[in-house]
Amino acid sequence: MGERKVVNKYYPPDFDPLKLKKPKMPPDKQVKTRMMLPFTCKCSVCGTYLHIGTKFNMRKETVTDETYLGIEIIRFFFKCTRCTTEITMKTDPKNHDYTCESNASRQYDERRDLDAAENALNDMKLQEDQDPMKFLEARTYESRREMDIQDALGNILELNKVQGNVNFSEVMQKVLSKRSFAEIKRIEKEKTEIPHEEISRNFVRRIDEDEADQLLKKRLKPIEKTNDTKRSLFRNTPKFIIKKVGIK
Repeated sequence: MGERKVVNKYYPPDFDPLKLKKPKMPPDKQVKTRMMLPFTCKCSVCGTYLHIGTKFNMRKETVTDETYLGIEIIRFFFKCTRCTTEITMKTDPKNHDYTCESNASRQYDERRDLDAAENALNDMKLQEDQDPMKFLEARTYESRREMDIQDALGNILELNKVQGNVNFSEVMQKVLSKRSFAEIKRIEKEKTEIPHEEISRNFVRRIDEDEADQLLKKRLKPIEKTNDTKRSLFRNTPKFIIKKVGIK
């Protein structure tokens, strides 16, 4: 068994790389690759939808009989996930896209919509050439559309003129002057209005002598009454004399 992790290789002293032959690959050789499906397609055999972004083990080959401006076209082979039918698709360098070649149909193709729009325009032109009334209707529609566009442009130009005449520096000065006037008024109001804390701190209540005397009398009256009642009760109570009796 040979070495699994080859680090060094032996080259004999008589080795001549010019004598080596370049291996030739056949042009129709298929190479295995893993690739995502670039579009959503429907299998024509079983009707299964193969969605965009699905990974497949594909085989690719270069188309020998078809090119576009010298650019090679590559064909891919892959199988349906349900019925294993082989589906083929090709690169489309002209439209920068891919095309379904066999056994499947693409679900959405942008080129089909473009072709349908071009066909509709061509049909309208033919009808206008053949029918003079159609031609007249198309002309009136175009003239009305041009008038609407001109009106819209006129409105835009008028708005630009109005905005161009406005002096933004004057507007900013007015705004700043209004703000400064409001600030001055606010400061004056704050100066005139003294805070409540300063008022309570500096305020001292002063009482006259008459008021002080009246307050003292009110407070002393109940005390005097209570003393008189106590004295009267003490006077009216009977007195008891306790004698010491000796025990013989």
